[in-house]
Amino acid sequence: MTTKLTFEPVSEGILLPGAEVVDEGRNTVLFGTTNSDRGENPSIVKILAPRKLVIELCCATLGRAMSLPVPVPLIVHIVPSLNQFLGLNKQCFALGSIDGKYPSYGSRFRDS
Repeated sequence: MTTKLTFEPVSEGILLPGAEVVDEGRNTVLFGTTNSDRGENPSIVKILAPRKLVIELCCATLGRAMSLPVPVPLIVHIVPSLNQFLGLNKQCFALGSIDGKYPSYGSRFRDS
């Protein structure tokens, strides 16, 4: 028996002003609000190299198609005004995950 996977289209959005840096480890991680075709949502946004962004996006999309509890992925455009705040010297894209109801990844950052 073969199971057919259904893939959702990946949304693109922007990170709105007011995002907070919550981790500056290997990758900068922000918690803020994104605006996309899914509306305005609290989101976790990771600044990644292009290759890593594609890998994580593929994994998230595949995981959702397999009905795993993976947050909704977004390709997030970092606007020029936030580039200066983040110390970036060019426009970039990042990987966003809409902060779901359960489990709430945002609560990890808000409660710490």
